[in-house]
Amino acid sequence: MGEIIIYERSDVLQVKSGRIAIAHVVNDLGVMGAGIALQIRQRWPRVYDEYHELVQIYGHSAPSILGRVQDVRVSNDPPTVILNCFAQRGIRRNGHHQPFDLAKFQACMFNASEYAQLYGFFLHMPYGIGAGLAGGKWSEIEQVIRDVCCVTSGLTVHLHKL
Repeated sequence: MGEIIIYERSDVLQVKSGRIAIAHVVNDLGVMGAGIALQIRQRWPRVYDEYHELVQIYGHSAPSILGRVQDVRVSNDPPTVILNCFAQRGIRRNGHHQPFDLAKFQACMFNASEYAQLYGFFLHMPYGIGAGLAGGKWSEIEQVIRDVCCVTSGLTVHLHKL
């Protein structure tokens, strides 16, 4: 079926059924120090380790890492992967820098959709992905999710909000 967004009142990190791919935005500095990224780091330390290692390979703030998606399997029962979406250049300090890059996020959504289709995963995201600490505009982000993941790729996307 596809082509829809399902809004769910639940914790994205507590999804328990199906083949689960949880996409979230990460920065290009190798820091998972706040928000959903910190929660993922605390729950599945291996996600941070692999993310940090990839940033070291590319180099801190390397433009070539932006737009990429890194997949890290965190469970086999149910099959669950975390999709680290590199769409944030640096971090926001004192509200003066808007690190979220909408074009790179769009590239990430193409990559995440391709991954979900190729491996048969259901795509889950926190509601407001990229709009909190990263500083993106939610209406634009939501439109990218709808256009890329739902309309173009034919996926159903689950957005989770507590």
